[in-house]
Amino acid sequence: MWSVVLWSVVLWSVVLWSRLPFVREIVVEEVEWWLRLQAVPGVGAALYGELLRRFGTPEGVFSAPLDALMGVPRMERETALAIRAHREEARRRQAEAGAAAQVRAAEEAGATILTMGDSRYPSLLREVHAPPPVLFVRGSGDALRGPCVAVVGSRRSTSYGRQAARMLAAGLVERGFTVVSGMARGIDGAAHSAALEKGGKTVAVLGCGVDVVYPSEHRGLYEAVERAGALVSEFPMGAAPDPHHFPQRNRVISGLSLGVVVVEADLKSGALLTAQHALEQGREVFAVPGPITSERSRGTNRLIQEGAKLVQTVEDVVEEFQTNLRGAPLPATPSAEGLPDEERAVLDALPGEAAHIDAIAVAAGLPVGRALSALLSLELAGLVRQLPGKHFVKM
Repeated sequence: MWSVVLWSVVLWSVVLWSRLPFVREIVVEEVEWWLRLQAVPGVGAALYGELLRRFGTPEGVFSAPLDALMGVPRMERETALAIRAHREEARRRQAEAGAAAQVRAAEEAGATILTMGDSRYPSLLREVHAPPPVLFVRGSGDALRGPCVAVVGSRRSTSYGRQAARMLAAGLVERGFTVVSGMARGIDGAAHSAALEKGGKTVAVLGCGVDVVYPSEHRGLYEAVERAGALVSEFPMGAAPDPHHFPQRNRVISGLSLGVVVVEADLKSGALLTAQHALEQGREVFAVPGPITSERSRGTNRLIQEGAKLVQTVEDVVEEFQTNLRGAPLPATPSAEGLPDEERAVLDALPGEAAHIDAIAVAAGLPVGRALSALLSLELAGLVRQLPGKHFVKM
């Protein structure tokens, strides 16, 4: 559907990140090194990635000589000098104190810090250009493991848009997908709420720290998402919801997802930026049509004109992934070790031959929706294979 060039960029990113040697569990002391490098003025996500490819670890970056730093693409001399200045005792202590304070704040808030070197870092997000070097996660990391679809749209939504968002989000979680959105007013809030009401998982990507509730009227929703899904941010603990954070967080919404559904958006909506990021990342883009008289539908109708798939029912979204999930990135060596309880129960419930989803759900003692979600996660992990008619078999 989309340009071959965009797919080439995504595939090249996959190759580069798959060669990084540090994908594993990260201890607290190493997390502080990651936070300290992120705090250096001038070190954004793209340059952070270049430094890791060149020196292997954040600690290796700080140990590098100036001429080696200057040989890194996109490196400005002022930034290289700032990295080298870390060796100065006062600056070093200041950076150490800041990183340690972030770790303490995360612990107090019950948040987990994931770096790109952590095996728990979302694999789809790691593939994109300039992924966040550090993620703060509050809630269940399991919500980031299964297949995700983003549902986004206008803050100033109409009743039609909110109804469509709720219908699509509910349908997605019933079919085993995790709904990703941005916790904003309007379409985002409707998508999160509908996913929760159906007993599904949802992930909120924030434009502030995971310990900051924004907007304030979403406190109840924020707490519900933390209990049943995950709150995610690349911004440090305590970070305010500054306006420039939200365009930046949009690439994380699309980066976590197999595809992005834009429900309602005017021509200047941030949801269109999320769709653009999705295109650049090689993700599927969907749009819900709206009345030609509505300002809120001009952006979505434009996306359809430009090639986004028109969505009338949730099946319009799901059918795009039923054949593509099998081609999603898989672990080099599929392993059943460390599976969440529900995925383990479903895997153990599978007989030697192919079985229908209804029989599997009964054997595992789970509702059909949750059993299907576990099966899709197991399929992505290379442990089961889906056959026609919603039958599954162990690999």
